[in-house]
Amino acid sequence: MNRISRWGGLFVIYVAGVFLLGEHLQGQKKDDDVRLMKYQPVAARPTISYKDSTFILTFREQETTYQKEEFGSNYVQVASMTKMDSQWKIGNQSQPKVSMAEGQLMRRPVTDTTIKLIPYDGKTFLKIESKKSPENEGKVFELQYGGTYEAKILEGSVEDYKSGGRVVVTITEKDWQRYLGDLISAFSDERFLTWNASNFKGQLVGDIVEAAKNPNTFPGGAGAVEMTKHAVENAVVEVIPSVKSTPEVFVFDGNTLTVSCEAISVSLLYKTTLGAPTPAPAGGGQQNWREKMNYNTLGDFSEKDHQSGEPSDPLKGLPGKQWPGWWPGW
Repeated sequence: MNRISRWGGLFVIYVAGVFLLGEHLQGQKKDDDVRLMKYQPVAARPTISYKDSTFILTFREQETTYQKEEFGSNYVQVASMTKMDSQWKIGNQSQPKVSMAEGQLMRRPVTDTTIKLIPYDGKTFLKIESKKSPENEGKVFELQYGGTYEAKILEGSVEDYKSGGRVVVTITEKDWQRYLGDLISAFSDERFLTWNASNFKGQLVGDIVEAAKNPNTFPGGAGAVEMTKHAVENAVVEVIPSVKSTPEVFVFDGNTLTVSCEAISVSLLYKTTLGAPTPAPAGGGQQNWREKMNYNTLGDFSEKDHQSGEPSDPLKGLPGKQWPGWWPGW
């Protein structure tokens, strides 16, 4: 009897405990539901996109020297010095400029460029032909441009030039825009644009791969890293070139030609259209909501933990300050 009473008492305690535990779990479930409604990420695929990115490469105080051919009237490029800086613009936000060689004059690669001064019918023209290839790239592409442009004499005369004297000219305003258009056409070479698009995409993929090494710092966690990586790998990158320049000044003096330019900038606009994210895994791809929120127990949760200052857009700030890879060839 005592034994039965003892077990009966234990049973009553057990039932009461289950009842109280169930009541506690119901309360916790209700509390969890409220938290889920407030904090759980949207289950749908995240919408991700890149802002347009522009890489600007600027040559300043550029001075290029040419020597007259031994036989003929062409002047052939033999040396070029310049100051150079680069800058990324992401959307409307410009990043700080990066100066090469600490802002000092540096030597540029010599290119296959020839210039000829042609007096004709009372006017003066400049015939320019140029081929520029990338260094150490197996000549993946070759930028070519050229044409004949009317010149305006700033100092001296045609007679001075013919006698080996000094004459200073520049391209006329009406032909200057055509000259810049020819430069842009050179940078519109399909192989050049394809190569740059590939390099740019490679940078983006590299950034995502780097983020995957510590996915908890990536908004959305490991799942978002994989989806983003897949979308970037299947992205389409359009590259649009443009050129801005102050007028070049051509100084012919005997067998030497010096061409100076205060500033010339080459810009590449990268427009990225991402591919589709990775499809959700079988079963809907649902994770435990605690895992999604990156904490283990309810007692560990703190809303402040998820206000780390990380950008809501996981792609914000990319691609950073990397060179797009084409500088050595121009």
